[in-house]
Amino acid sequence: MRHPHIDLINGVYCLMLDNLNCIRSWGLFLLSPEFDDEPELRNRISAIWLCSLLDSLEGELRALDGHKEKAEELGLAHITAACDEVGLFTQCVKEIL
Repeated sequence: MRHPHIDLINGVYCLMLDNLNCIRSWGLFLLSPEFDDEPELRNRISAIWLCSLLDSLEGELRALDGHKEKAEELGLAHITAACDEVGLFTQCVKEIL
């Protein structure tokens, strides 16, 4: 059976998950000493990660307030709290950028 609020849950979850998946996939190449002699690779991966960070900010602008309003309307405090956490995450992203 499909959860009645799965689209809302996934919408909030993906605002953070997409960025985390990027760094999970590519972080090894950025941080491992094995790739210290691969600056071109690291530059390309850094560009991908930068775009991922920008996507997080775009997602916040486009969707976060709507997700939070919907969660409040439905009385879903755990999703409202998750929206607040996403807001904190995007604040960190803004500081990084």
